[in-house]
Order: sequence, then C-alpha cells, then structure tokens
Amino acid sequence: LDIVMPKSNGLDALLKIKDLDPSANVIMASSLATHDNVTRALQYGAKDFIVKPHFHNLIQIMDNIFD
Repeated sequence: LDIVMPKSNGLDALLKIKDLDPSANVIMASSLATHDNVTRALQYGAKDFIVKPHFHNLIQIMDNIFD
C-alpha cells in the first residue's frame, strides 16, 4: 500500500483496512519514507514498510509475515 494515492492517502486507507479486518497483513511501500510516515504506518498496524524502489527484500518480508 502506497502513501500517495489518487483519492486518499495510504495511512488513512491502512486505518480503514485494519478497522474492517484487524488481522489484515498490510505492507506499506513508498518513496516517502519519512520517520513520521514509517512510525505512523507501523503504529496503525502495517506489518512492514518498504522504501521504493528497493523491493529486493519483499519476498523475505512476506515469508516472515506468513510463516
């Protein structure tokens, strides 16, 4: 889930997703990896935060979440 989206922002969307399904596994991926964005995403329930375009560890992150 990205921070920047056309009609909303990813942090608001994350809150809505977690409200609908608290057990949802959400990984944030954004080039806007400010300390505030990363901290808020993790506090809101994201399982991890990937800084775009560095997706080299995505498979490892997903393996950790789904193990």
